[in-house]
Parts: sequence; structure tokens; C-alpha cells
Amino acid sequence: MILDADVQTMNSAQPQARALAVKGGKIVYVGGNAGAHDWIGHATRVLRVAGATVLPGLIDTHIHVMEGALDQGACSFDNKVMDVAQIKPIILACAARSPGNGWVVVMQLNAAGFHADNHDLDTILKDRPLLLWAADGHEAWVNSEALKRAGISR
Repeated sequence: MILDADVQTMNSAQPQARALAVKGGKIVYVGGNAGAHDWIGHATRVLRVAGATVLPGLIDTHIHVMEGALDQGACSFDNKVMDVAQIKPIILACAARSPGNGWVVVMQLNAAGFHADNHDLDTILKDRPLLLWAADGHEAWVNSEALKRAGISR
């Protein structure tokens, strides 16, 4: 039970409240302090928070629209957890789909626990630039040829 709070409800019909009651892990009451007292039992933990703000769970639901569009039809790891040995056949198949000396880009690498550096990736594809793009859109791995073409050196 939370009393004397500034509860931001995100509900336009009741944008603010003073109290919040939880029972069995679920919110059962949002409203004024007086109504909250009906939910107080002998084992209820009551927090009087003196006007502290209570916010609903904040969830980051942002998306990467362009990356999502580029993923369509692209070579992909399908967000599966893999190691360097497991990504090798996928990278080689992607390189075969677009012969030449251009970039090989593989999307949707699950970054959880993935470890590789440019030298690891050179053992898979050395003479073409290789870019592995993480499923979260925030990380990428490249081989030495990619670094060279991007003008990145020591």
C-alpha cells in the first residue's frame, strides 16, 4: 500500500491519485487515501511517501524503422544466439548470394554473449568487407577489410 503519494496514472479520466494498493502482485486500487484504507489488512505493508511521485512501469518501445525496412529480404541470423563457428555458413551463403567484391551485410545478430573481433571475422571472409548488424540495432561487428574501406586504422 502506498499512501500520500503523487500517483501519475496515465489515465485521462483519473490522471492523478494519492494512493495505490497491491494485492497478489496486482494493482487493485488507485485513488484517494480514504478509499485505500479498505485494502489495509493486518499483514499489509503501508508506505507513507509524503508526496513522492509514483510512475507506471516505463517500457522502451522504440523501433528502428529504417533498419526494419532494410531487414526485409536481407541476409539474417534471425536473432538466434550463435558463436563464430555457427555464423560462418550463414555469412558464406550470404556472400555467395551477391558475388563480387562489395559489402556483405548480415542482419539480426543476437548480441547476447556474442564475442568476435575483426580477426575472427577475417577467418570467415577476408577479401570483402563484412558487417554484422545486431538485432537491437545498436551494435555491429566488422572484419579488417570493412575497417580498411571505411578508412579506420589504428
